[in-house]
Amino acid sequence: MMKLKRQVWKWENFPLALAFFVPVIILFAVFVIHGGYPFGDRCFLRSDMYHQYVPFMTEFLNKLQSGDSLAYSFHVGLGSDFVALYAYYLASPINWLLILCPKEFVIEAMFVFIVIKSGLSGFTFAYYLKKHYGKNNIILSMTSLFYALGGFSCAYNWNIMWLDVLWLAPLIILGMEQLIMQKKIVLYYISLSLSILSNYYLSIMVCIFLVLYFVILFFETEKTKRAKASFRFFGVSLLAGTTGAVLLIPEIKMLSYTVNGGEGFPQTMKWYFNLWDELAHFCTGVEVVALKDHWPNIYCGAAVFLFVALYAMNKKIARRKRAARLALAAFFLLSFANNYLDFVWHGFHFPNGMPARQSFLFIFLLLTMVYEALINMEGNTVWQAGIALCIEVLILSLCELFGNKEIVTVNSLFMTEFLAVLYALVYLTFKHQKRAFRTAAVIVACVLVVAETGVNLNLTGLITTERESYVRNRGNFEALTTRCREAEDEIFYRTDKYNRLTKNDACLDGYPSSTVFSSLMNIETASLLGDLGMEAGNNYYCYNGATPLSASMLSVRYLMTESSMEESPLRTMTDYENGMYLYRNNYTLPLGYMIPKETEESFRHVLDNPIENQNVLVRALGIEGELFVPVDAVMQEGATVINVKQAGCILGYYTDTDAESIYADYGGKKRSFYNANHIYLLDLGWCEAGSTVTLTTSTGEELLLTPYRMDMEVFRQVYDKLSSQTMKLEKFSSNRISGSVDVKEEGYLLISIPDEEGWRIEVDGGRAFSEGADKAFIELYLEKGVHSISLSYRTPGLIPGMCISVISVIVFAVIYIHSRKKIT
Repeated sequence: MMKLKRQVWKWENFPLALAFFVPVIILFAVFVIHGGYPFGDRCFLRSDMYHQYVPFMTEFLNKLQSGDSLAYSFHVGLGSDFVALYAYYLASPINWLLILCPKEFVIEAMFVFIVIKSGLSGFTFAYYLKKHYGKNNIILSMTSLFYALGGFSCAYNWNIMWLDVLWLAPLIILGMEQLIMQKKIVLYYISLSLSILSNYYLSIMVCIFLVLYFVILFFETEKTKRAKASFRFFGVSLLAGTTGAVLLIPEIKMLSYTVNGGEGFPQTMKWYFNLWDELAHFCTGVEVVALKDHWPNIYCGAAVFLFVALYAMNKKIARRKRAARLALAAFFLLSFANNYLDFVWHGFHFPNGMPARQSFLFIFLLLTMVYEALINMEGNTVWQAGIALCIEVLILSLCELFGNKEIVTVNSLFMTEFLAVLYALVYLTFKHQKRAFRTAAVIVACVLVVAETGVNLNLTGLITTERESYVRNRGNFEALTTRCREAEDEIFYRTDKYNRLTKNDACLDGYPSSTVFSSLMNIETASLLGDLGMEAGNNYYCYNGATPLSASMLSVRYLMTESSMEESPLRTMTDYENGMYLYRNNYTLPLGYMIPKETEESFRHVLDNPIENQNVLVRALGIEGELFVPVDAVMQEGATVINVKQAGCILGYYTDTDAESIYADYGGKKRSFYNANHIYLLDLGWCEAGSTVTLTTSTGEELLLTPYRMDMEVFRQVYDKLSSQTMKLEKFSSNRISGSVDVKEEGYLLISIPDEEGWRIEVDGGRAFSEGADKAFIELYLEKGVHSISLSYRTPGLIPGMCISVISVIVFAVIYIHSRKKIT
């Protein structure tokens, strides 16, 4: 009897087990084929995973292992709220397993997390199919594979912060159905709450889908039960939303400081592409779109048109049910192409790359229709199968005729048509009554599905990069920064790089910097740095373009680079480690320093020319003379040539270029400036009198550039003025700072930390508030005398959010207990 029970248990769970393990095996197999570490020297680091997730995960790991406060981090740019960063990038519960991971294997740990979440996506989708349709067979395993490794996953599997919502979505939708039809609240509440806590952004799209799907279920519910079903749906949804308040409120607070804080509804309707180009993205092997344009990643099997057509003609499925779901699918197609609907789906915001992020819900919808058509084969005739195949071939042929061949290739279209014909033959074979034919059809179908998803993943969804180049200098940087800390008297200073791997290297190597790439970056801080000539945009700012003055004002004391030509009166080489040089900026201000009262307005955006902005600032300090004076440059055969007549620090100012890189040649010695199309000042370094600097671009275009030489005497006067009244730090940690300043001339104490609500400031024991004109940095007005300064950080909205979340959990518990009592 026990044997029989075990066999039954094994068979009942076998399809679900396959739904988890098959995508896991395929992902690992493709990873090995691509030479993934430790089977080769490749690793899965794509797009933001390379530039953001690994650095932020590393910082999270460092905080977990060191016990450092999770409230704030000075390793994220000039400083950033870490709770909000956690909520935006790191909130998956699985990420807490990082505490068990050695730092050198964070990349591999993240890939394992991606594999696990992909397997969970297959499992939960199969579980949904099993519960919703009451069937338990191999078909649900194979259908779920297209959800786990479909177009959305191939395009965005590197976006590890989204994958939790991908595997939770089937549970949420199943929970919603149970809530409406069976009055069960547990699955819906827990899964939706977990989704909102894991990633609020994709959860917005899930909530929009739930509302649309609820409209369908509303009309499929008995009239007498609709009012109560509506009350349950909106009530429990609200409860799940408020449960996420502990992270949502801090997130909303910090997003208000970003460029996305005030985006308005589009004024003009636009259509991004035609129907045939859109439908062509269903094809197998079509290149995924991750960083530009608006194309949806909607691949979910070569035979999707075939089986959706069969679904539409299936007599066993209620006509109203078919019409509602087909209409919802058509609405999705409109949404991908229309800018109004695109704006709404993305939370009333146009995404910066990574388009059509709601496509996983569209794939979910289509695959449920595919599965329902497959388990109701008797509702279709052989002739209808032939018609459905003709429909698929016709659609693909029209895509080939009227679509853009540069977007979807003829080979991709042909491969999809070929596979669709094979699936149709398998389908017709299975409809044969003989058991042997059916068994053979199932085996062939499984082989086809596994082969198709594996090939598609290999072609489009697992791009690897060289691992060694990513980790090569990590030990060198850590050695240099460690020796710095041991030798330095100051308890806080910033360090930056010329040859950086990412704009978040400070998180990788553990040092405060002036560079960041984050969607939670303070836009006012970035705007000010951009006005001073540094590389800055909507979600990044960078040390590139810093002048000796702006670097000093940001407390950048050390510079790491692979160049041995940086030593000058401005910099001194202090250390060396395996090809990496460490230079000390000889003129560096501390974290806080006084600026005269009348000078504060000069931090406002004055002119378009960053060189002139700094000259204005110098004049506002009461110093005569220009800090930067123009020098001559000439164009020679497509190159810009600077003949240096007087020794000094030379900077180049240009206003426009399409070139990715600019190259400087100093008589055989070279320096490269990357991301040149971001437009920033070119620090050409210290040039001796009589030397020549030749500038060229990666595109060969002419570079219209004005060079400037910094007047060292004026710079020393500026530095002496700003360093005459500085804040002496006594204690410093990631969320608490204290010190004192002896003010001889009343004015503003500028502290080079982004001015954000979470900082509680006390001056001489009393509460004080930042009065900065730009809200870029903390600025405190101080009168003459010695003042004690203390700053402590608490994530804004965290405590109210926590209280709301706790109350919501208690309310849910009370409702659940009450409902259980009513049942018993």
